[in-house]
Amino acid sequence: MTEVEFSRDFLDSLGILDWGYTEESNPQSFKHYDEWVNKNHHGDLKYLSDHRKNLRSDLKLVYPQFQSALVFYSHIGLQKNGCLKIIITKLLRTH
Repeated sequence: MTEVEFSRDFLDSLGILDWGYTEESNPQSFKHYDEWVNKNHHGDLKYLSDHRKNLRSDLKLVYPQFQSALVFYSHIGLQKNGCLKIIITKLLRTH
Protein backbone atom coordinates (compact mmCIF):
# COMPACT_ATOMS: atom_id res chain seq x y z
CA MET A 1 0.00 0.00 0.00
CA THR A 2 1.24 3.50 -0.84
CA GLU A 3 1.28 5.98 2.04
CA VAL A 4 -0.41 9.27 1.19
CA GLU A 5 -0.19 12.47 3.19
CA PHE A 6 -2.07 15.68 2.50
CA SER A 7 -1.17 18.94 4.21
CA ARG A 8 -3.99 20.85 5.86
CA ASP A 9 -3.24 23.86 3.62
CA PHE A 10 -3.49 21.67 0.51
CA LEU A 11 -6.83 20.20 1.62
CA ASP A 12 -8.16 23.65 2.55
CA SER A 13 -7.20 24.99 -0.87
CA LEU A 14 -9.41 22.31 -2.43
CA GLY A 15 -12.32 22.86 -0.04
CA ILE A 16 -11.88 19.45 1.58
CA LEU A 17 -12.81 19.45 5.26
CA ASP A 18 -11.41 16.00 6.05
CA TRP A 19 -10.43 12.73 4.43
CA GLY A 20 -9.85 9.10 5.29
CA TYR A 21 -8.99 5.66 3.95
CA THR A 22 -11.20 2.59 4.05
CA GLU A 23 -11.20 -1.01 2.93
CA GLU A 24 -14.91 -1.36 3.78
CA SER A 25 -17.13 -1.58 0.72
CA ASN A 26 -20.34 -1.08 2.71
CA PRO A 27 -20.86 2.61 3.60
CA GLN A 28 -21.66 3.09 7.28
CA SER A 29 -24.13 5.80 6.31
CA PHE A 30 -26.33 3.62 4.07
CA LYS A 31 -28.88 2.85 6.79
CA HIS A 32 -29.32 6.58 7.41
CA TYR A 33 -29.57 7.20 3.65
CA ASP A 34 -32.17 4.45 3.27
CA GLU A 35 -34.28 5.92 6.07
CA TRP A 36 -33.94 9.40 4.55
CA VAL A 37 -35.16 8.16 1.16
CA ASN A 38 -38.00 6.17 2.73
CA LYS A 39 -39.20 9.41 4.39
CA ASN A 40 -39.32 10.93 0.87
CA HIS A 41 -36.75 13.59 1.77
CA HIS A 42 -35.23 13.23 -1.69
CA GLY A 43 -38.19 15.10 -3.21
CA ASP A 44 -38.14 15.22 -7.00
CA LEU A 45 -34.73 13.56 -7.24
CA LYS A 46 -36.20 10.18 -8.22
CA TYR A 47 -32.82 8.71 -9.16
CA LEU A 48 -32.04 8.62 -5.43
CA SER A 49 -34.90 6.18 -4.82
CA ASP A 50 -35.09 4.07 -7.97
CA HIS A 51 -33.22 0.83 -8.70
CA ARG A 52 -29.90 2.65 -8.22
CA LYS A 53 -30.56 3.27 -4.52
CA ASN A 54 -29.50 -0.22 -3.47
CA LEU A 55 -26.31 0.03 -5.52
CA ARG A 56 -25.17 2.51 -2.86
CA SER A 57 -25.29 -0.22 -0.20
CA ASP A 58 -22.04 -1.82 -1.35
CA LEU A 59 -19.36 -0.37 -3.63
CA LYS A 60 -18.65 -3.86 -4.96
CA LEU A 61 -22.07 -3.85 -6.65
CA VAL A 62 -20.78 -1.09 -8.96
CA TYR A 63 -17.02 -1.76 -8.78
CA PRO A 64 -16.50 -5.52 -8.28
CA GLN A 65 -12.69 -5.03 -8.12
CA PHE A 66 -13.01 -2.63 -5.16
CA GLN A 67 -10.24 -3.05 -2.59
CA SER A 68 -9.95 0.33 -0.88
CA ALA A 69 -10.96 3.95 -1.23
CA LEU A 70 -10.00 7.44 -0.22
CA VAL A 71 -13.04 9.18 1.24
CA PHE A 72 -13.31 12.97 1.17
CA TYR A 73 -15.59 15.08 3.32
CA SER A 74 -16.44 18.39 1.73
CA HIS A 75 -19.21 20.93 1.46
CA ILE A 76 -21.87 19.71 -0.98
CA GLY A 77 -21.17 22.73 -3.20
CA LEU A 78 -18.01 21.07 -4.47
CA GLN A 79 -20.03 18.35 -6.15
CA LYS A 80 -22.53 20.65 -7.87
CA ASN A 81 -20.18 22.06 -10.48
CA GLY A 82 -18.06 19.02 -11.21
CA CYS A 83 -15.38 20.31 -8.85
CA LEU A 84 -15.00 16.97 -7.10
CA LYS A 85 -13.68 15.38 -10.31
CA ILE A 86 -11.21 18.25 -10.69
CA ILE A 87 -10.11 17.86 -7.05
CA ILE A 88 -9.51 14.12 -7.37
CA THR A 89 -7.59 14.65 -10.62
CA LYS A 90 -5.48 17.30 -8.93
CA LEU A 91 -4.84 15.01 -5.96
CA LEU A 92 -3.72 12.18 -8.21
CA ARG A 93 -1.37 14.46 -10.15
CA THR A 94 0.27 15.94 -7.06
CA HIS A 95 0.62 12.83 -4.91
